[in-house]
Amino acid sequence: MSTRLLLPLVISSALFAQGTVTSIPCSADTTLYLDAFGDTANGAGNSLFIGLNTSGVTRRTLVKFDVAAALPANAVIVNCELRLNVVQAPSLTSLPVAATVHRVLSSWNEGPANAGAFQGIGAQATAGDCTWIHRNWPTVFWTTPGGDFDPTPHGVADLPQPQLVTWGVTGSMVGDVQSWISNPANNFGWLVKTNELVTREVRRVDSRESTNTAGRPQLIVTWVQPGGWDASGAGCGAPTPSMVGGGTIGIGGSLNLTIQGPAFTPALSLLNFFLQQPAAPIAPGCSFHLPFGSVSPGLRFLLGNGQSTDVLPIPANPSFAGLTLAAQGAVLDSTQALGFSLTNGLFAVVQ
Repeated sequence: MSTRLLLPLVISSALFAQGTVTSIPCSADTTLYLDAFGDTANGAGNSLFIGLNTSGVTRRTLVKFDVAAALPANAVIVNCELRLNVVQAPSLTSLPVAATVHRVLSSWNEGPANAGAFQGIGAQATAGDCTWIHRNWPTVFWTTPGGDFDPTPHGVADLPQPQLVTWGVTGSMVGDVQSWISNPANNFGWLVKTNELVTREVRRVDSRESTNTAGRPQLIVTWVQPGGWDASGAGCGAPTPSMVGGGTIGIGGSLNLTIQGPAFTPALSLLNFFLQQPAAPIAPGCSFHLPFGSVSPGLRFLLGNGQSTDVLPIPANPSFAGLTLAAQGAVLDSTQALGFSLTNGLFAVVQ
């Protein structure tokens, strides 16, 4: 499947990563306030709430991002992160509490209700609001009170004392965002909740209406278009080797994988069709960005300039268009606990 070329390569600006990072603002958000009558809402309020309040009453957050409007229709997601800004915890001694992200399965309205000074208890729902039992008050209901969502968490992060919180990339979150590009009509966003077992764990979070613009919910997405590639994550070692892509990444072309490291050092490229999201720690400070069981074209030596390239021919077959390829390099390094250093990961999409 591959041809090894032991030829010097000068890395030009054309070989730098072609991935693009886009910050997508929240297009709708609201809090679901546990309420048997479903008449409490706060869609236009400046805060969101997650967890159990001091009375043990549940709060859940809904957030949605218009990914299809922000990215090209052929964008392929490499990485994504959800960012929310915690502005208040019950007390200065509150311990971090885990909050999970779940894909929402039904449409919902943000609504016009604004609780003003009473954000924590919400306001009377009005036409178009989203409540604990309504997707659109007063006549459109959730199938299950508290929201219709995938019960399996797609991401998890600890909600600390006030500060910005990031839900790091997972394969499920990448899959959600990718699906919102290809099927925008089914983009119902995420629901964020705790395990809802501990009273006084609630966190107050900036909403998209917050006057603190830097704290508004954001979806940070790294993406490539077919024919492009992106460097993913970081390598390990001292010095840390690197991997860059190149070539004409299209049917009938090739993906070139160039490892940079100490001259005359044994090295190899590891290949798969997917990145492992998140990367798997395999030693302190060292992570593997590919699924275990990845294959390699074989061992080679870096040349005197510290570089060597694997050229992976791409068959001239239209069925290969859209194929994703992932890679990571390993370089012999006796100073490392594993006996080798790793490069960053690399992700490419065939055009």
